[in-house]
Amino acid sequence: MARTSTKKDNRERARQRRAELDAERAQRDAAIEDAASTFFDANDARDELLAKLDAIDLDRALAIQALVELKETNPRIAQLLDIPAAEVRRLRELGAGAAPVAVTASNGGAAGAPDDVERDDPHEEAA
Repeated sequence: MARTSTKKDNRERARQRRAELDAERAQRDAAIEDAASTFFDANDARDELLAKLDAIDLDRALAIQALVELKETNPRIAQLLDIPAAEVRRLRELGAGAAPVAVTASNGGAAGAPDDVERDDPHEEAA
């Protein structure tokens, strides 16, 4: 009979150990789900911010396009806005695909595609 008792004890020990391991696995699975959920929340927030940045860049590009239509040169625009010339070029390219700036009396009726030729700035004084 001792043997039957030992088998029952061993079976109970096995059940207990399996329950402990299952509990550990459940905790680990919950931690994995929490981490993945946190990532997805952050990723969604990032996507929203990137969309906002794209919209802001489009506004910036349209402002640069307006300056170009006012016959401002890339170097002068860069100096005026305190941004690198490469950023002016990037925003001009972005603005080229956007809706054109409306022609008004304030921009001298200048319409058409902005030119990409960098000219000497007529507003700078000769040294």
